[in-house]
Amino acid sequence: MRNLFTGALAVLLAASAASAQIPTRPALKAGADPNDWNAYFDRGVELLKEDARDADEMFAWAARLDPSRAEPLYGRYVAFHMRDVRRFEEYLNDNQRVLREPGVMRADSLYFESVVRNPFVHRGLIALAYDQLPGEWGNDSFTRAFLEYARGEIDAAARDLSAHVRRSPGDFRARHALAMSLTHLRRYDEARVELDSVLAALRRRDERRVARVYESKEMLLYSLGLLHLVQNRQDQAREAFAQAVVEDASQWYAHRGLALALVSAGHPADALPEYRTAIELAGPDNPILLSEYGKALYSARQYDAAIEQLSHLVRVAPDWADAWLALGNANARANRKDAAIEAFNAYLARAPRSDADMAGRVRAQVEQLRAAGS
Repeated sequence: MRNLFTGALAVLLAASAASAQIPTRPALKAGADPNDWNAYFDRGVELLKEDARDADEMFAWAARLDPSRAEPLYGRYVAFHMRDVRRFEEYLNDNQRVLREPGVMRADSLYFESVVRNPFVHRGLIALAYDQLPGEWGNDSFTRAFLEYARGEIDAAARDLSAHVRRSPGDFRARHALAMSLTHLRRYDEARVELDSVLAALRRRDERRVARVYESKEMLLYSLGLLHLVQNRQDQAREAFAQAVVEDASQWYAHRGLALALVSAGHPADALPEYRTAIELAGPDNPILLSEYGKALYSARQYDAAIEQLSHLVRVAPDWADAWLALGNANARANRKDAAIEAFNAYLARAPRSDADMAGRVRAQVEQLRAAGS
């Protein structure tokens, strides 16, 4: 396999070349942090009703600055559908001609990638697209709860969805929505109960070939695994992710989940084969996997291999501050002082203001490395 690490200067030049091929960075309001993904995301939300194309540009930049975030990708999905209300209506009606359109398929891919990053990503923005459709909002309990959720009134949404589920226990779309709301409220045990109910319904469907429910089993198991990880329940998380692999071993995120559980349990070396499988399935340029794989290699003390992966990562995602930080750490641990200094400086040039504490520590480390070199 070709060595991807050819020196820090080559990495920086490759990153500069990649940046030269992208559109001009969109302007933010005065005082906003141009290194903060959230600044572009928030501006995109503001622009959605005015100009969905401008909003999409903001969301795209937010995703460039932090490819690990689900929100910008979901925002791009919404912005696409807000450009054409008639197409959106046909999309909701499962018009096969519309579903096969290349643009619609790309938007669906953005949706999928957002959910893989975070199955519980807040999906209230889609209410803006629904609001463009002809007619009025319904007054049923599920619709009222959805509008509360979209407005950020998560407590009210969870309360109303709980009441709805008690009245209609077979409404698994509502159960899934309730699990989403409960997760936002950090009521993880209750959220798992609801997802378990949906999962059980899917399994009954397989036996009876009747009831239609909301999510695929492997995605539900992946979601359950992430909930276990949030609560430091590594064994239960690993079991859920393993079941997801059994359900569909072709889904890269199931293997990623297994790797996350192993790393969280303090076994990064055992996670490496799962990351390699995930990368084979997802493709070699997936920034999430490159980042996590590189950090797992670092934790397993395989520093040269970590540098190789993280050098590739900064070419794939040259504006991601965290990628440069990870590369700097790997170079520093491998005693490549000059390469570490260059990577750390690249991080400092991209670090958002919210990373002030980390940036201060990195500056101090750069000075130490320079002093050691001299």
